Amino acid sequence: MRSFKLFILVSLAIFVLMSSSRQVNAELVTITQFSDIADKVRSNPNSLSAIMVTRLNQCERCNVGVKVFKEYAALVDGVVLTYLVDCEKVWENFEDQPRIPACDPEKKDQLPHITFFQPESDELDIYNKKNKKLPKDVPYQGMVSPDALMQKSKELLPSFIKTISNPKDIDNYLNFKEIPLKLVLFTDEEQPPLFLRALSGQYRGQVDFGLADVDNRKLKKRYNVSNFPLLIALKLSGTDYERADFSGEFTVPAVASFIQEQLKSMQVDKQNTKQNQGTYFDIPENVDVQELKPGQILAALKKYKENFVAFHLQKGKSSETAQIFDQLKQDFGNMFKYYQVQCNAECNEIFGSSLSTYPAVIIYPLSGTRNQQQFVKVNKYDDKNDLSSEILNSVLYSNLVESEVENDQDARKKIREGLDGKKYSVILAHDKYDHYQKLIFFIVTQQQRFRKYLNFVRYVNPTQSEIKNWSLNGVPGIVAVLELNDFQNTFRRSPYEQKDFQFKSVVDYLNQIAIQKQDEVVDQIKVEEIKKQEELEEKCLLNTEKPCLIALFDMSKEGKFKLDLEKINKIKKLYADRDIGYFYIDAKCHRELLQYFKIHDTNLNSLVYLDQKKTKYRLLKEAFELENLISFMDDLQGKKPKGLVALPGSIDLDERDCDAFNASEKQRLEQERLQKSKSKYKKDEL
Repeated sequence: MRSFKLFILVSLAIFVLMSSSRQVNAELVTITQFSDIADKVRSNPNSLSAIMVTRLNQCERCNVGVKVFKEYAALVDGVVLTYLVDCEKVWENFEDQPRIPACDPEKKDQLPHITFFQPESDELDIYNKKNKKLPKDVPYQGMVSPDALMQKSKELLPSFIKTISNPKDIDNYLNFKEIPLKLVLFTDEEQPPLFLRALSGQYRGQVDFGLADVDNRKLKKRYNVSNFPLLIALKLSGTDYERADFSGEFTVPAVASFIQEQLKSMQVDKQNTKQNQGTYFDIPENVDVQELKPGQILAALKKYKENFVAFHLQKGKSSETAQIFDQLKQDFGNMFKYYQVQCNAECNEIFGSSLSTYPAVIIYPLSGTRNQQQFVKVNKYDDKNDLSSEILNSVLYSNLVESEVENDQDARKKIREGLDGKKYSVILAHDKYDHYQKLIFFIVTQQQRFRKYLNFVRYVNPTQSEIKNWSLNGVPGIVAVLELNDFQNTFRRSPYEQKDFQFKSVVDYLNQIAIQKQDEVVDQIKVEEIKKQEELEEKCLLNTEKPCLIALFDMSKEGKFKLDLEKINKIKKLYADRDIGYFYIDAKCHRELLQYFKIHDTNLNSLVYLDQKKTKYRLLKEAFELENLISFMDDLQGKKPKGLVALPGSIDLDERDCDAFNASEKQRLEQERLQKSKSKYKKDEL
């Protein structure tokens, strides 16, 4: 230990001699409490971090170390996150002392310490989202100089970049559409540059990075690469990719700005899609087959539990099973989810004795819960029609269990139940023995996103008079009942006007009806103002059934307040499928909230997402713009919302007359304006 301390001292002395003529102005983030260390590392799980534990006063060797660290920080700016832990400030907090004994004043001659926090390099599991592991700490024990620290950073910096050597590689790369933005660097270098490695961590899960070999002529020709290195973005739009070329310097800030532009344009497209189309259950135009690894099978089944899922389990290639799989795609189109899996020993572990031979084509019928034993194997048939008929009759038919009505009286009762439940009732009329049409209707009725606003009435073999009574266009037929007057025997309807009853056409119609009902429901939900502690507790803090979204406004600026309130109303509409309470508080008046959430009043307006059940929250750190609000809400979707931190304590609103406060504030601002006007007038006179 003593020899290591001597090594550190010698390193620092050498650095002082070598850098006495250098001017370093790098600014470092200073940490003054222990909890911030974990917060900084946890909030950047895919970025390499370096932390120096030191004293900023009364420690000469610490001052030299800080100078070294600042020069290092300038070298790795944007590549490595660098922080200084101020031991003097940390030690002032009695609770932090046992957690960081290195800051004990009696041990200051052992400072500084440098520790790297290296991200986990596990493969990103887009289904389970297992990309949030806390980076592991790596104490640094080398020479303390900017170049040595830089070299260590290169060793520890992970790369989340896929290698693309030929057209097949890039086809597989583009087929992975769970991450719709791709960033590809065409280069003759075998290893990715530092800027790309750093960005692949910072945007992990948002951007799929690739390193393409320009020595492959087919790749060069396909993407018209004449000069390299060449960096391009490929944005998924529908089923195709749109290309955008990067033309700036290859630095982290420049490329990060390019990435943000692409993400923003995709966010605007997403916003326009939500506002203009309104899609609950999106069906692609083409049948999409995705490649999966065996370990992802159960996660895919869990994700698509409202769909029939077909797997082609391969070991090498098989023309026979490929024909069966192709026939499935042809007959059932985009009603199913399709996956191809190259099986290994892991497949045997998943299926066990339930599947003894490979290759195989299997179907998982739709059900609320699934395990790997619930599949049905599809056998080959000489007649293609026999294959589809057998699947419909023996594989799928047993799953088409749903309450049906067979007379007008029962139909009217079901329709009334839906309308009384604040939903539109949709009549789906079909022939009892038309299993294909029955399958289409069954799948759409299982989508929870539809069932939230639509009540389905499956009407079997209605008579001609019943078809006429409900204004159906025959059998099969669809009509949405929006209102029903039982006394006058009249109803308001929205008819299905397509000539065909294909799966996508039915889904598109139901999307429109669901959005229409959603808009009607959302318009009735108000963004309420909270003025008192009792209201805050009743509407939010004590209501653990749903989270709260609370806008923190400066209501003395009336114009800005109205504009930003309208943005919250748009968010309420865009995310109507989320069960959230929407509120706002005058935070300029209730300054205790600014102190609680550590917000400066110049940063108003802001937004807080509050999960009372988990006693956690997230604060909007970006400007109060619609695209930032959309990104903020997207991060909070799913079972594991991103960026939530523990509430620091109870939230208390003081008793205050905010109307009187704002009136006084307006008067003060008006007086300031008049004073400035008078001053300007006097200057003009002079």
